[in-house]
Amino acid sequence: MFGRHYVMALKRRIPLEKTEKKIFIGIGLKRLRDERGWTREQLAGYCHITDKALYKLEKNLSSPSSTTLYLLAEAFKMEFDKFIKNIKSEILYIDPPTPEKKQQK
Repeated sequence: MFGRHYVMALKRRIPLEKTEKKIFIGIGLKRLRDERGWTREQLAGYCHITDKALYKLEKNLSSPSSTTLYLLAEAFKMEFDKFIKNIKSEILYIDPPTPEKKQQK
């Protein structure tokens, strides 16, 4: 499609890198934050990221790095495995697109 690959995630158009698998944790992250009664600013402060970065994660506008996932697990006082299991059913996985074959004339 015009040389770029896109996927619709929660009605947002998100460009994909050709080899990178994307995960989105927004739904589970917001649920955990709401369960604790924390504001976005509080959670951002607990895990040492900006509230803008946290906003993007919750709205599924960006995918977290492994470091960010560890910081979030730490902020929720969970072991990493437990944190992932807690939000596993709410994670959106998006596989990279398969390369387009060039048509020969």
